Amino acid sequence: MQSRRSQSVSDDGVGLLEDYAERGQGFRGMATDAERMGGRLIVESGEQERGTTITCVVPTESA
Repeated sequence: MQSRRSQSVSDDGVGLLEDYAERGQGFRGMATDAERMGGRLIVESGEQERGTTITCVVPTESA
């Protein structure tokens, strides 16, 4: 079983626009970095919900 490490950041703002991923380079860059490490970036936000949570999950080496 592979171990994973995750780091999340949350806020209680108004959330993200539906096309957030196409705006600028920030989310694309973070997703690319996570994928290079064998992981993934998870963005949770909705129009009806308040706030956003961004989580990066990457595998860790076993000792």
